[in-house]
Amino acid sequence: MAEQPGLGEPVPVGVIDVAHATVGVMEATQPNLARQIKSVRNDIRRLKAEVEAFSSGKAEKAAAAAARRAVRPVWYYPAVAVAGLAGIVAVLRARVPALRLF
Repeated sequence: MAEQPGLGEPVPVGVIDVAHATVGVMEATQPNLARQIKSVRNDIRRLKAEVEAFSSGKAEKAAAAAARRAVRPVWYYPAVAVAGLAGIVAVLRARVPALRLF
């Protein structure tokens, strides 16, 4: 009887050929390099397509943002600054009753 493999040792895969009444172990096959290279090339091609799609989408978003910024009127930023200052003054007047700025 064959020896039992110990714990942690690989167990060989057995092949039983009933037509020829033989028992054996399958040979380890060599890797198919052509298939692996083809697979890697397909992966690279797919990744390049994803990067190009991402880059074009990012460029479109940047162009749209630049167009929005160009359309804003000249008074937009000063108006935002004045509104912010008015908000700060209102908060300070509510917190510090003795403070009279206006």
